[in-house]
Amino acid sequence: MKRSIITASLAALVASASIATADTSFFSYEGAQSGKSYVTFDSVTADSDAVVEIRDFRLGEVGDLLGTETVHAGANTQVKVRIGEEPLGDVIAILKSGDQVLATQEVDINRN
Repeated sequence: MKRSIITASLAALVASASIATADTSFFSYEGAQSGKSYVTFDSVTADSDAVVEIRDFRLGEVGDLLGTETVHAGANTQVKVRIGEEPLGDVIAILKSGDQVLATQEVDINRN
């Protein structure tokens, strides 16, 4: 059930913005995040200068904007996005260049 909700949510997100044709933009991180006031990616690779948006995703739907961080075209290492306070559940990272969605990544938050 959760997978179908995620798929539907991402499909709605994709339908609301134009998508890059190349699959060279992506996020890289290992394991669940610690649930702190930020989300960290080992690397974020973008086809062009872009913004990482972290949004609430605890109900399996893209929700409120929690934080942003600008990245440059190419590989960006140790990207830390401040989200103000500990999230209440999982979040989703959306890599955008203008209105164009370059990549998305669900991020598991470890609440322990």
